[in-house]
Amino acid sequence: MRKYEKKKPLIAIHLPKSGGTSFGKILRQWYSPKLYFFYGNNIKGKIPKKVRLKKFFSNQFREGICIYGHFNKSRGFGIKKYYPEVDQFITIIREPFEMAVSEYFFLRKVGKDCKVKWSIPENDIETYLTSCTPNMLNHFPCDLTMDNYKDLLEEHFIHIGMTEDMVTSVRIIAEKLGFSFAQNIETFNTTERTQRVPYELKKDFMERHPVEYAVYEFAKANYNKH
Repeated sequence: MRKYEKKKPLIAIHLPKSGGTSFGKILRQWYSPKLYFFYGNNIKGKIPKKVRLKKFFSNQFREGICIYGHFNKSRGFGIKKYYPEVDQFITIIREPFEMAVSEYFFLRKVGKDCKVKWSIPENDIETYLTSCTPNMLNHFPCDLTMDNYKDLLEEHFIHIGMTEDMVTSVRIIAEKLGFSFAQNIETFNTTERTQRVPYELKKDFMERHPVEYAVYEFAKANYNKH
């Protein structure tokens, strides 16, 4: 993984349903007032606003900034479209099947209020898990494949943490970025699971989404390394 360059902007990618709200609270403590959030408004159907980075590449600039949020190239606001000059990233990742399950219940809960209706699942969870295309890879800065994912992740990412072990993940991210961490992580934005989760579908889900699992396993093998 690459070394953090404090004088250059950092993008922290908020992967949906991966503990990102909790991590955002920690980033606010570390980077405020130079933390910029990158979120649209699904209720109003608005896409995120771009932070103008030109001044942050000035020779006079002496302190890093962080941009945090949902980047999604499939919806027209991917990282390379908005911030092609940024080349260092961090994120927290979650087991893809659990991410899809959590996103299903979340979208069902908030969907009635959203103008973006195409993303709201109408069928039961079994139908959703056998037909959905996971959204995870759309948030990464590069197009990841089975041939290139290791090289691209090592080249561009300072660290990829794990939702399943947030304390260790955030502690190591803090060390790499030069911050302190008190090992206190609050939990936010959880959604009740109102249907039985069909775990018997997990094996088929894994086979249909090999790149997502390759990225996850790469992170799992490296998240606790300094």
